[in-house]
Amino acid sequence: MEEKKDGEVAVVETVVVDTKVTELEEKLAKMTEERDNYKTGLLQKKGKLPSEEVPEDVSEMSVAEQVKLALMEEKISEARMGKEEEMKRILRENSELKLALKNRPESSVGGSGDSSALEVKDNLLSKDQIEAVRAKAKAAGLDPEKFLERFKSTIKNNTHK
Repeated sequence: MEEKKDGEVAVVETVVVDTKVTELEEKLAKMTEERDNYKTGLLQKKGKLPSEEVPEDVSEMSVAEQVKLALMEEKISEARMGKEEEMKRILRENSELKLALKNRPESSVGGSGDSSALEVKDNLLSKDQIEAVRAKAKAAGLDPEKFLERFKSTIKNNTHK
């Protein structure tokens, strides 16, 4: 686990092993081993394989054996494609999460999870403008918060027309 300081927010990077990818890798390895064992067994049965090596020459195999070998190759390529698709999904999800982290409103990191601790930025008015509106509301004898909300809604309505 590694911590980086990004502005005022501490970002903690962790590596999570995706069980689906590891399962796909194990399945792919098992299928490849079965194919190689099948090839080796056929060649040893015919006496074409004096040593432990696996040759790529399949011309001495019967048609049925070649078909079975081709089906094994196809299953292996499908498993590889499935693994690649899963990796693409993980990368896309990772980039989406990074973007969401980058665009989240500033808050206290590692808080209690209480949503009331999250302060939403007001990009409609500056702090000085908000204080000026509250002061005018107090001078007029009105509730400053209700007046401020009404003022904001008036600005929003007039700018969206």
